[in-house]
Amino acid sequence: MAVSKNIRCFAVIFFAVIVVALYYPAISGALYYDDYSNLAGLASVSDWNSALNFVFSGTAGPLGRPVALLTFIPFATAWPENSAAVLFFNVVLHAANFAVLYLLGYSILSRIECLEERTQFYAAITAALMWAVLPILASTSLITIQRMAGLASFFGFLGLLGFVKAYSLYDRTPLKAFMLQFFSLGAGTFLSIYSKESGAVFPVLALLIDCFVRRPSGKLAGYDLLRRIILIFPLVFILYYISPLRFDWLAFSEFRGFSPIQRVFNEFLILWEYVYRAFIPQTPRQYGPFHDYYGVQPITPGLVLAGVAWAVTFILAVLFRKRMLWFSFAIFWFLVGHLIESTSILLELYFEHRNYVSIYGVCLALSVAVFKFNGRLRKIIIGLFVLYIVLLAAILQAVTILWGDPKAAAESWAAAHPGSARAALHAVFIETGRDKMDIYNKNSDYVSKEQYDFSLRVLDRTKSACPSCLDIRIQALMYSCLISDDHDRLARLDEIKDVAKSSSINVTVVDQVFNLAELTEKNACGAVGDRELIELISELEQAAKFNIPENGAKILFVKAMLQHRLGDIQSAWDSLAQAESISLAALPVLYYQVHLAVEMGAADEALKAIERRSYLVSQGKLDPLEVDRLKEIIEGA
Repeated sequence: MAVSKNIRCFAVIFFAVIVVALYYPAISGALYYDDYSNLAGLASVSDWNSALNFVFSGTAGPLGRPVALLTFIPFATAWPENSAAVLFFNVVLHAANFAVLYLLGYSILSRIECLEERTQFYAAITAALMWAVLPILASTSLITIQRMAGLASFFGFLGLLGFVKAYSLYDRTPLKAFMLQFFSLGAGTFLSIYSKESGAVFPVLALLIDCFVRRPSGKLAGYDLLRRIILIFPLVFILYYISPLRFDWLAFSEFRGFSPIQRVFNEFLILWEYVYRAFIPQTPRQYGPFHDYYGVQPITPGLVLAGVAWAVTFILAVLFRKRMLWFSFAIFWFLVGHLIESTSILLELYFEHRNYVSIYGVCLALSVAVFKFNGRLRKIIIGLFVLYIVLLAAILQAVTILWGDPKAAAESWAAAHPGSARAALHAVFIETGRDKMDIYNKNSDYVSKEQYDFSLRVLDRTKSACPSCLDIRIQALMYSCLISDDHDRLARLDEIKDVAKSSSINVTVVDQVFNLAELTEKNACGAVGDRELIELISELEQAAKFNIPENGAKILFVKAMLQHRLGDIQSAWDSLAQAESISLAALPVLYYQVHLAVEMGAADEALKAIERRSYLVSQGKLDPLEVDRLKEIIEGA
């Protein structure tokens, strides 16, 4: 006997509310690293023009992700004080994805007809529920900016749902069915990739579904053949995009610190770790936003073995796709879901939210396997499966409670991940009531010496596990300026110089150099003054990633500012020229050059500096009125 539509609808709503309730304790959580950079302009949105500028000026990916940024506009007026409301939206979105995945799973099962109708409902809803309560997916909803991943998934899942639903029309109106399939998939994919570029995998998932649910007895013909041909193109494009045919897999990236081939081999092992952490219950603090310590390993026998294990698994999935249909479905879905973010593209190595789409195929396959079991132990197997989902939900509840207490979470993650520079910095910012966007200065009266002592202990513990972390050491130097003596400050400065010779620069280091300059301007660092900071910057110039425009130009700007303070005008001008050579489009460098040239009485040099940026006007990056204003300053000097 089939489960009635009303009961199915009630069950989906009931479990969606349960999912929201499980996540609700976490909405009081903190903001994290990428939240600040990607949402920095949200508070400035006040009219249509500023809203459009925010939506279409995204830098998180090559497409800017305007659809995702658009969903933040309603929260602009009270940002960031209303971060709980923003997170609640993320949680509701996750619950909506649960509902769409139930419908998608139910539609797939009804097409494959591997279960009776009543059991199809049970398998579909338990698969979606297990997916919804997996603790490894918590960061997708609880890191504010990862709404991009959740929203991309929502549109992609809807596109797949429409694609599968349209199969039922082929017997009566095949052309209409064909058109509806590709309209649904196309619209869903379009909205998905403009939320996050990884949405490009959804047409490949549609191809996978098509291979499993549309299996004619003879050769493919007509619309079946045409549909399959069209769906193969996205797969071919992605494979080409990530292949060594498009870029050199052996080229070492100074920005990331590894080559594409190294990343591929490391991802073989990481994919197995994802599976382990997703389905083998962990302690709550093992799930979190901080995995930056997961450094690239050289290609070792262990990595090769992990790659061979995936190759064997893939071959088995291909060879036994008819006899072990759902095993093959799970493997293919998981690998397709990771095709963009876990292969050769030079992203950071490890993020839990990359499993948001890919892990669902495994959930559906496990659920089908449980409900297909027909032995005497059927009820026991189903009962154990339900208890397993309850256990996952209980762990998720513990995870969300932890996330909802920013201070406890920060301390827990810093202890659980002692090699994570981000975890340590987050812990000290939470402890001192500050965030990455603040400037640390001696006038922070509300921060006690005990809080700074705690912060230094966390940072010193972390640096021992991360011998190349510059940001940890510079942050510790800033706190030392506020509470320690000159001996400790100079010792930390010498250590930073040593590490800089073989380390790399990230955006946090860049910000910290600015912060240190503010401290030295106020003589807050004792023996560490402007000259010592210039010496440090000279060491940083040898570090990897320095010549990345966003890094080198900003640090050289600070160097010029310090040299200017010391009265060394020519050196300051030379530093600005070096900054310009790294990033001609860095407008603060131009403004400083004009200011310095006017002070030097070298109006011609100021005009030349403006002329070298003339192309920025045609690109809309430099306002002609601003150019006129600069010229007026020069003429009036």
